[in-house]
Amino acid sequence: MNRDFFSTFEIYPIVIDFYQIILIISGLVLLLISFYLIIRFLKLPSFELVPRKREEKISINLEDPKGTAYSVTFLIHRYDTPYNEQLLKRLERFKYRKKVDRLDRETVELIEKFIEYIKEYGHRV
Repeated sequence: MNRDFFSTFEIYPIVIDFYQIILIISGLVLLLISFYLIIRFLKLPSFELVPRKREEKISINLEDPKGTAYSVTFLIHRYDTPYNEQLLKRLERFKYRKKVDRLDRETVELIEKFIEYIKEYGHRV
């Protein structure tokens, strides 16, 4: 009786043959394919396999100095131009105040040069 009791705890070698390996690999491949298809067709908002480029159209209305300041500042952080520092200094006073005056002539000229530079060269940061 003692021998039968200890025989239940014997270690048996794990034997994996060729068919089991093929079955495991095909199961993993099917799991990966199903995961890809679920993600691709359900389009979960928190996870994208391939990030998409989004091109936004930004309109600059010179009649609205505060909106113009925010739009141009957004563009300044996306594009590297020689006018960035000057424009940031000039637009500081238009962004953070409640009441702002109209854009002065020099600032409008700088914005025009900045936009022309982006259209011509378009170096993104």
